[in-house]
Amino acid sequence: MITYRLHLICPAETPEATTQLAEAAEEGLYPHPAKVYFAPLKSCEQTAEILYPNLLAQRADFLLPFSQPKEGAVYAVKAMLQEMMSIGFAEAAVVADSGVLMQILTACALPERPEEEWRLQPGRGYTLLTDAALWMRCEKLELYDTVLSSAVSEYADDEAYLDYAESLLDEGTVEG
Repeated sequence: MITYRLHLICPAETPEATTQLAEAAEEGLYPHPAKVYFAPLKSCEQTAEILYPNLLAQRADFLLPFSQPKEGAVYAVKAMLQEMMSIGFAEAAVVADSGVLMQILTACALPERPEEEWRLQPGRGYTLLTDAALWMRCEKLELYDTVLSSAVSEYADDEAYLDYAESLLDEGTVEG
């Protein structure tokens, strides 16, 4: 059975974060997906171009803030997974506003967490895994890892972010 990976990445929104993002990308610290979906926001498009300049990137209008968070998030993930399954690629990056990513994580991630507990920083995010059976059974993806967990960020509380992300992975619900 094929395992599908979605790398949820928060865009860089300041010149400093953009510089750090570009440096980390040059060092090969980001995942290497087959495709990139980005929200129709300038910061998301720029982040996708910096991280994946030679990769097929698709503007995804369904990655805007959802008026009905759970239904919208499930719809967005379903749209991406259906395309991945039908075309035959197993890995994609998703660059969207932190609010949208938090809604996706709240609606679709295991372990389940309230929206306010999903922390996202520019250039950072989470990798989620699923297969067709898990998705069809419960429309969930398992938290697998953090994106860019060891690289730099514009925030001084990197240690707190990493500790938080590791605590989610250590709950025993998912593998890290």
